[in-house]
Amino acid sequence: MTHLKPSSRQAGLTLIELLVAMLMVSILFVAVYRIFNLGLTTSMETSTRADLDTETQKVQQLMVNRIKEADRFVAPTAVTFQDTQSAGQTAYLPASTLSAQQIVVVRLPSKNSPDLCDLYAYYVVPSEALANAALPIQRRLAQATPGAVSLIEGRNATPFQCTSSSYPAISQLRLLHPSLRSNTGFVVNAYSIAGVQKGVVFSLQGHRQAGSRTITAHSYQVKVLARNL
Repeated sequence: MTHLKPSSRQAGLTLIELLVAMLMVSILFVAVYRIFNLGLTTSMETSTRADLDTETQKVQQLMVNRIKEADRFVAPTAVTFQDTQSAGQTAYLPASTLSAQQIVVVRLPSKNSPDLCDLYAYYVVPSEALANAALPIQRRLAQATPGAVSLIEGRNATPFQCTSSSYPAISQLRLLHPSLRSNTGFVVNAYSIAGVQKGVVFSLQGHRQAGSRTITAHSYQVKVLARNL
């Protein structure tokens, strides 16, 4: 019996067919990679935005609770700021160029005595300044978003007499929100009734780098009336 020898077509793929198959596999691989990478990026951005929203709302509520108890709104020029926790450093101090819409100072009756008061201030500083290696590690930002600002809460060291004609220095400074949008991240305006300031309207907007992209969260605005005025 004569056995026929298999042709080259029967023996396997031709070189051209092999190259076409490899090309198709490569295209499929690239498509799958792009879909996976897009999904990962979207997930990261969604998570970052959700974290920013949550953090911003918590900070806003803290400020609302504080400002509600105010019995006086104080002009920022009437108080001095010092950073006793990081001697020689200015990263946590408000800049002289800070606009009136980027700082608010209030006086609150002390919880310890009705005759004593405390000062609280809220203002922004450049986030990149807080990443300065000269700062103590516990007060240093591990990663600052370029162009962002950070919200600082300041207060006096010890309660003072409410009847005093002068104010103590605001020297206890702490980071309240690490990353807000530069221009709209913290905006505060006086709310007046019959020409008398009774509260403030302020907004917060988170802004943070996530991978190679920068995420801007929702802007949260609230009106707060001081109940002790």
